[in-house]
Parts: sequence; structure tokens; C-alpha cells
Amino acid sequence: MTRELFQLGMRSHPFLAIAAIVAIASSAHADDADDLKRQGLKAAQDKNWELARELFQRSYERDPRPLTLFNLAVAQEHTDKLVEASASYTAFLAQPSTPDTEPFRRLARTALPALEQAIPTLTIHATGVAAGDAIELDGRPASIVASIPLDPGSHIVVVRRGGVAVAERSVALARSARDTVDLVVPVPLVPSPRPPRPPPDAEPATASIALQRSPAAPAPKSLLRSGWFWGITAVVVVGAAGAGYYYLNVPNREPTRGTFGPPVPVP
Repeated sequence: MTRELFQLGMRSHPFLAIAAIVAIASSAHADDADDLKRQGLKAAQDKNWELARELFQRSYERDPRPLTLFNLAVAQEHTDKLVEASASYTAFLAQPSTPDTEPFRRLARTALPALEQAIPTLTIHATGVAAGDAIELDGRPASIVASIPLDPGSHIVVVRRGGVAVAERSVALARSARDTVDLVVPVPLVPSPRPPRPPPDAEPATASIALQRSPAAPAPKSLLRSGWFWGITAVVVVGAAGAGYYYLNVPNREPTRGTFGPPVPVP
């Protein structure tokens, strides 16, 4: 039965035939890894490669057998996980050869060169990148020096400055594509220079400026405070008092020609 499945698989797809042989060879085991491997084979026969890849991955994590790794590489290639498939084939070939694995090693060595040609690459060109800017590809740090091998499909390139996206581009890659994405990053804003801060022990600038004030004009003296005013006032008061006394106390006298000396009658 194994020979019949192998011949049937080879007519349809050589890698599918390999998966069938591996699953049949491990049918004697009853552990979880073997159960998962058989389920992966059934999914591959139904061309449900996404499920087959998941089942082979779980089986290999429980029991890392070389032929399970080979089956995983086949499923990864069918689901466009080309970068992972290349790594799985390479890891499979790095293990020691055995009579059971040698036929599949020849297939892996044949598959690898074609797979490397099918893996698309992306080169990132970015202008205006400032110090501290971070370039990300699908959420992971990316290089702008060399081309990056990627799986076919959509990818996003982002330039972040201080955690904020300042440039972004999306690109769709097909198998064997060799694409380049160009990003123009805006020039960072330069803040206006601030005046240098004075040293802590320096006095405020306003304290070093002498306030120039014009001398206050003397306040005008009050007339009541003037000495000569009170002198004249005293003379006038005294004179007025004397004249009042003279005229009030000597009513019958005749007027005189003067104020001083004995009275002289007027003819």
C-alpha cells in the first residue's frame, strides 16, 4: 500500500507523496505527535495546506523528527510562507543523513534553489531620515542597506520619529519580485533658539539697571509760609490798630497833614 500511495502521489505532486509515506511510516506510534502528523497528511490530501501546516508545526514541536520537519517545509511552501520554508529545508538538510531521510534530502536539495528564486525581496530607500528615526517593516525593525527577503503578499513600511509615524508606504509583492520602495521623510522642525539662562547666582537683569529718575522739582512754597508776607502783614495790622485807636478815641480833633509829630492846624 505504501508503494501505491507513493506512485499516486508522485503523479499528482511529489511532495504530497512524501507526506503520505511519512504519515504511514509513523502510523505505528500512538502519541500525540503521530496523531497530529496523520491529521496533517489528511489535510494535505484534501489540499487544505493551511491546516496541514498548522498540524505539522504542532507535531514537530511535540516531537522534532526530521521527516516531520520536511513535511512542514512542504506545507509552508504551499501556503506562501517561503522564507520559513527555506529555513525548514535548510534545517532538515543540516541534520545527519539516515537511510530513511536520504531520499527526501535529495528532494530538499532540488527544491531549495527554486525556492530561493521564488522568494521576493524588497529594498527600502528613505531620504530625510534624521538621527533617532526608526524604520519598521511589518512592525519590526528594518534595514535600508540591503534587500530584505519577504513572503509574497502585502507589506507596510513605516518611519517613526519619537514613536509617531511620519512616513508610510504599503507594497504588494509577488513571487520572484525584486521591488524597491522610496520614502520621503519630512525634515524635522528646528525649534527657535532660546536665550541662555543666567547662572543660578546671578542677579536678575532688571536689578543691574539703574533707574534714571529726574530730580524732583521743589514743591512751591505756600504764601502763608513766607516770612516777608507775615512781616508786611504785621506792619499793616499794627498801623491799622493805631489809626483805629486815634480816630476812635479823639473824635473832635481836626485832621492833620501827617501821621507823626504834634498836630499842626490847617488854615
